[in-house]
Amino acid sequence: MARTVLNTTILNSDIDSHINTGTASANEVLSYTGSDYDWVAQEEGVALTDFSVTTNSAGTAALSYNNSGTFTYTPPDLSSYLTGITSENLGDLSDVTITTAANGEVLKYNGTAWVNGESSSTITTSSTAPSSPADGDLWFSETNGVTYIYYNDGNSSQWVASGSPVLEQFQATGTGVGTLASVTSNGNSTSNNITVGGLTATSLNSLAYPSSDGTAGQFLKTNGSGTLSFDDIKFVWFGSTTTQNLYSTSGNPNFLVPLPAFSIQEENPTSISEGTYLSNTVSQGGVNYGGYIDNIPLGKWLVNGFVKVKRSDTGSSVSFILQERSEWAKYTIDSWSSGTGDASSFVTIPFSFIYNRTVNRSVWAQTYATYSSTQAQHIESAITMIRLSE
Repeated sequence: MARTVLNTTILNSDIDSHINTGTASANEVLSYTGSDYDWVAQEEGVALTDFSVTTNSAGTAALSYNNSGTFTYTPPDLSSYLTGITSENLGDLSDVTITTAANGEVLKYNGTAWVNGESSSTITTSSTAPSSPADGDLWFSETNGVTYIYYNDGNSSQWVASGSPVLEQFQATGTGVGTLASVTSNGNSTSNNITVGGLTATSLNSLAYPSSDGTAGQFLKTNGSGTLSFDDIKFVWFGSTTTQNLYSTSGNPNFLVPLPAFSIQEENPTSISEGTYLSNTVSQGGVNYGGYIDNIPLGKWLVNGFVKVKRSDTGSSVSFILQERSEWAKYTIDSWSSGTGDASSFVTIPFSFIYNRTVNRSVWAQTYATYSSTQAQHIESAITMIRLSE
């Protein structure tokens, strides 16, 4: 198979004949002239001074080039836009309408344009409440430093303390509500007293407190429905400190006799009174020492007391009885006994119980002893009744 071999031998003289190195100067470049290569001076390129800009009148924004170094700029038309504010008025804007502007008015949108008008809520600073408020208005009281909001709860409208409502509950003596400025020290003087007001049935745990103080010794009570009031402590103290034989006869050995020298020592209310048993018959037990208590109020009473007695020469028992009486009818409240013991011995009988008084009857305190030649004796007795509830 035959092969062709190319002659790759290139002589320097052949290259030199084309690139003409003999004519080259420093910094020249090889350039093709169209028929051969030649060395020419290197060009500097394009300078900024080779370009220019021409500006047209405002219109549709555009930038063009003519391929000869000239740019043409057409700026946008901004005649319908706000490009600056110098001495213009707000009302000069096409969508703003200002009509007789007044102090305190605001700019608000009515759906088509911005217009001036009153704020939906006004703020007033004064010592008295505004005369014609609207729901949501605010009022800062210069008198007590409290901010109020005019509030409609659906049924009525009123000023309601906002922010610091606690201040409204205090006042310095002799000043308006909330005036704390005059309370300047911790001294216990009248001018520095602070009064808590507004304690009604809805202001403190649903309890209604008295509007004024009670008298000395009274207590605070409730009616069970949230109303508190002051009342006197109902009590009565009665008894006898006189030693007295318990008279009896052999024919009537077991009848009752009232306490000797009976008296009411102290009582409250003052309507409680001592009465005298009018019967003079032995069978009714009122021969010598009548006495009873009337007008004791109804209610639950705590009864405490004692009676000191002396047994007879036979050492028989001596009894002490509290009873209610209505006419000749007798109703025992409670009774106690010394029991039998040594002849002529002394015994002290203490007692304490709850007396539920439901009917207005007289109350008697009496002693009882079996007949003996040397009678038993009542030495001393004392009874205190304190009402616990009505």
